[in-house]
Amino acid sequence: MPIKNSHDSSMEELKELMNGDEYLCKLHTDDIYLSRYLECVNYDSNKAFEKMKSFYTFLQDSPEWFTTGCPIDKKELVDKDMRIVPKEYDKAGRPIYIFKLGKIDPRIMDLAEDVVPVDDFYLEALMLDDCVAKKGLCVIVDIANFPWRVMKWLTPHNIAMCIKRILTMPIKEYRFHVVNDSFLIHAAIKIIWPFLPQYLKNSVRIKAHDNEDYLPTMDK
Repeated sequence: MPIKNSHDSSMEELKELMNGDEYLCKLHTDDIYLSRYLECVNYDSNKAFEKMKSFYTFLQDSPEWFTTGCPIDKKELVDKDMRIVPKEYDKAGRPIYIFKLGKIDPRIMDLAEDVVPVDDFYLEALMLDDCVAKKGLCVIVDIANFPWRVMKWLTPHNIAMCIKRILTMPIKEYRFHVVNDSFLIHAAIKIIWPFLPQYLKNSVRIKAHDNEDYLPTMDK
């Protein structure tokens, strides 16, 4: 009889925890999907269970912040290259995901109905690479041509929802690099920064404005 390794044991423990949960017991998931949650927390079945529970609670409470469509439904937006996934990885082996904020037009786009679905399509594709769960994601936020109308989206509710999305996804860790320049970045950071948990604050690096007055010292 083959000896089960710790990964197999963690998978069984996670499934047992799910079976004992009123809602998660109804999910039909395969081992490949569940492994995302295990890998991002070093195969700690309890932490994986809590992350899954947080994700599906968020999904149940705020379904408008998740897409149920397919990429073809948003082809026009996808073709605008608001998001780019290069073939390269960062030095730590994390896949790279580029936000091109200058490609967003809040006059004709809605944050939850347009931008969020595009992110969902790309993130789901990215998570097919197990490096995202095992090592994390490097997010490059290109603020060149930052449209001032984006500021209207920076409400406490929208910021809180975006942070929940970040924290409940099965991603090992994040590294955010803000690049290029925009006179609006100071105002945007002042609005967003108080809402960020320390973990996310520590993951941000601003290249164009390395000012300790509003940004703590980071590891390079």
